[in-house]
Amino acid sequence: MKQIEVNGMIYEFDEKLLLKQEIRVGDNVQILIKDAYSSRPDLYSGVVTQILPFNENNPAVEVMYIENSYSDFQIKRRIITNASDENAKIIKTDAGFLPFTKESAIDMLDQNIRKKEQDLRDAKEKKEYFVRYFNKYFNAQEEK
Repeated sequence: MKQIEVNGMIYEFDEKLLLKQEIRVGDNVQILIKDAYSSRPDLYSGVVTQILPFNENNPAVEVMYIENSYSDFQIKRRIITNASDENAKIIKTDAGFLPFTKESAIDMLDQNIRKKEQDLRDAKEKKEYFVRYFNKYFNAQEEK
């Protein structure tokens, strides 16, 4: 039995049972990512999308996870291997642990699409403005 202390409480658990998990493609997982700039790791909800057998002793697991806040919702991808990634750990979890609903996620993704479309329209308008008004400047320079 191993003991750990969390917020002054001592917990005892069998490390062999906790660390041995069977993970399959499609399983819901929690991914713990330690940021290089922060001492506190962040926990995200995700799904195993692929198990890549690059090496028998060191498989790679692809996890798609969600970073969400009050006004943002991003889907990110992380490849985790046993040897190469000390900054990310995954643990299997049940399906009911999502901190958001499907509807709120789709709404945030739709908002992000609308924002990006507006940014694209703005960029096209700036290009059009440049071509229309600065073209006179460049034509004047070429005539000299």
